[in-house]
Amino acid sequence: GVMRMEVSAPDPNIAAQFSRRLIDYAEERVDHLSAEKRQDALKTAKQSLADAKEERRDAQRRLVALQEGTLLDPTGQIAAIRNLIANVELQLQDKQLALNTMLANTRPNAARLAALRSEITVLEAELAKQNARLNDATDGGDSLASQTAEIKMAEADLLTTDMVLQAALETMRQSDIEANKQVRYLTVSVNPVPSQEASYPRSFENTILAFLVFSGIYLLISLTASVLREQVSA
Repeated sequence: GVMRMEVSAPDPNIAAQFSRRLIDYAEERVDHLSAEKRQDALKTAKQSLADAKEERRDAQRRLVALQEGTLLDPTGQIAAIRNLIANVELQLQDKQLALNTMLANTRPNAARLAALRSEITVLEAELAKQNARLNDATDGGDSLASQTAEIKMAEADLLTTDMVLQAALETMRQSDIEANKQVRYLTVSVNPVPSQEASYPRSFENTILAFLVFSGIYLLISLTASVLREQVSA
């Protein structure tokens, strides 16, 4: 905005000095308000950065705690169980095929037949055991699948906090740059100079004003006197 300032004083030099002092004071106020605004923005950015760092540390601690609570990779462990089940099923199929082939013989070897049946029983028990492990790994709140999901969520939270921290660092950098910049200025278009002619008192204007005032008083007195004469004569 533009502001026009006029200072009146008994002496022109004193008026010019007052003007300079007022301009200096206005410049100090503008600088103070600008610096206060920049410092507030910088303080807010620092607090946001500190909060982002703390949130990232919390997310990292949670991820580390989950990883420490799981000795093996849950996803890899589930895959290993499935591979083991596939191998056991393949062996079981081979043994059952061999048993069926031997039973098709009219005079099977009794010892060999008993051994095959024993191996099939062992493989079936192992298959049931591994299926139970797989069910335990994929079902329930403490299952490997649940642990995997928790670790994935913790990793996603850590990634989110990393992005928030990066944004806070960028905001902090911009605020630091803005804090070193002057965003408000007071520009003086015309420097104060002592007046060559006195602006006050304004003789002509004061004379006209006095004439009008006295004329009004005269008219008021005349009207009052006329009214009084009419009342007395009546």
